[in-house]
Parts: sequence; C-alpha cells; structure tokens
Amino acid sequence: MNDNFHDKPRMSEELQTLHYLHLRNSLSSEDIQRYDTLQKGYEGEMKLYNLVTSTDTKGYFRFDFLFSSNGTEFQIDSLAIDDQTITLFEVKYYAGDFIHDHNQWYLASNKQEIRNPLIQLQRSEFLFRHLLRDTYPNVTIKAKLVFAHEEFMLYQAPLGIPAIFPNQLNRFLSSISSPKKYISKRVSNIANHLASLHMSKSAYAKKVTYTYETVKKGIPCTSKCRSFLEKYAQTLLHCPTCGITLKNDDALFAIIKEFYFLFPERNITTGAIHEWSNYTLSKRKILHFLNKHLKSVKKGRFTHYYF
Repeated sequence: MNDNFHDKPRMSEELQTLHYLHLRNSLSSEDIQRYDTLQKGYEGEMKLYNLVTSTDTKGYFRFDFLFSSNGTEFQIDSLAIDDQTITLFEVKYYAGDFIHDHNQWYLASNKQEIRNPLIQLQRSEFLFRHLLRDTYPNVTIKAKLVFAHEEFMLYQAPLGIPAIFPNQLNRFLSSISSPKKYISKRVSNIANHLASLHMSKSAYAKKVTYTYETVKKGIPCTSKCRSFLEKYAQTLLHCPTCGITLKNDDALFAIIKEFYFLFPERNITTGAIHEWSNYTLSKRKILHFLNKHLKSVKKGRFTHYYF
C-alpha cells in the first residue's frame, strides 16, 4: 500500500455507498441512521485534517488506518510520526453536553450511558504498541482523544485526561506548529511500514443491500436538499428546490463515477448513462462527454467506456 493513500481521511466503501444512495433517497430508516453515524465520524476526521494541514507541523501526519494485531482489528483515525514518538489520535464528533462520572460517560440530556471513548483509545494504543513491538520497539507510543465538534462539552472531566477539547484545538495547533522541515528517512520508513500493514477492507464490513431496479434514477443535487436536477440552459442544470446550478459536464462526471462505483458489473454505455440520469440529458451530449473524457472499447456494433 502506498503511503500517499494515507495523506488524508477517506470515506470507507460502506460510507461511500450509503452516501450515493442517500443522495438518491434510496435508504431505509436503519441505513439512514448508520449513514448519519459514519458521516459524522468522517466530518470529525476531516476537521482534524483541515486543522493540522493548515500550517507546517512538527510531526508527519497520516490518516485513516485499519490494522490487525493479535487477530484483532482496530482503526486509527490519524497519527503523527516523528523520529522517537508516534501519537495516535482518536477523533470524536460528539455534539452536546456529556457527563463523566466514575469512569462512565452519559448524555447530560437524559442520563443515557454511552461507550467510554477512553476505553477504545486505550485498546487502540495497546494493540498498536503490540503491532510495532518487533519492528520499532524503541518508539514511544502516545494516544489522545480529539473532540472536534465546537458544541461538545464534557462536565466533570478528570484532570490529566488524554484529550483535546474544542476550546483547546487552536492551542494544540500552536503546540505542533513548526517551520517546514525535512522528513527523515526513519520517519519515512515508519510511515511506509505502517502503510504496508494497512488492511484495505475490514472482515466485519457491513454489506449495503441494493439493486439497480430499486435505486432512484436522475442527477442528484450536490447540496443537502437531495432533490434531482433539471434542464436549465444549454450547458447547465438547475435544482428546483435549492436553486443551485451545475454544468452538464460536472454532473455527468459525478453520476458516471457514481454508476461505476455502485454497479461495477454494468458497462458504461451511452444508453446506460442516459437511463441512469433519468433521461435528463440527451444521448448526444452523453456520447460527446464519454468520447472526450473516457476510454472506449468496441465490441461489434456496441461501445462501452471505462476510466
């Protein structure tokens, strides 16, 4: 696995699938709940990413790892590598008021107990230390929770908790800021080693169930209104709900990419994309786009395309 894959957080296959289906109003209530949970986690990871990439930092930040240690899978949202230390960051995008009481965590609104994120952090730290025990036994491993949502508040938090709270994020950024420096060979080797240990897919990944026939056709709006775009002008599409406009080519690229992701077993053809768009754009425009931007394969009278 190339270390460049870990230069930023990436949507999991499950989240990407749910995202595409959500845009097309094709999710069950259970899937919507799952989507909201995964999407909030991704937003939190992106907030940390945007923060630490806004300036030059002391550590070499990498993102989005899935490892297996001692037969147990665990995920690392982000880590910062330097010559002597690796710091793990577990990002939480909780919003609202929470209470810490005798090592237990509760929602302040209804006193409902939630999973103690410190236990998850300690588990990840233990497994990560075991993972590097043989290859990098002298590297110091640290771990911190990052509460990235500005509306998060934890009452009765104990002193010394390994966490960065929303009102500490700017201070955290100041503490890691540093003039841009050369990435040492040792840091590069550690990063490449971790990339080689990364698992592309979890053995416990949930399979989202859907069929071509049940997914709604059309060109989804790129905003959160989840409407479908309509013809507006020669080169533009328009959302009747939120008013956003989108160029034909941008819309076509988005839905072709979506079609290929959701249905890799189906050929990309003019007719297939015409139907997938719910006939919003003409076959002539689709054919022109495919010939210009994708590669083609001819089989007799038929032509299909690929990226």
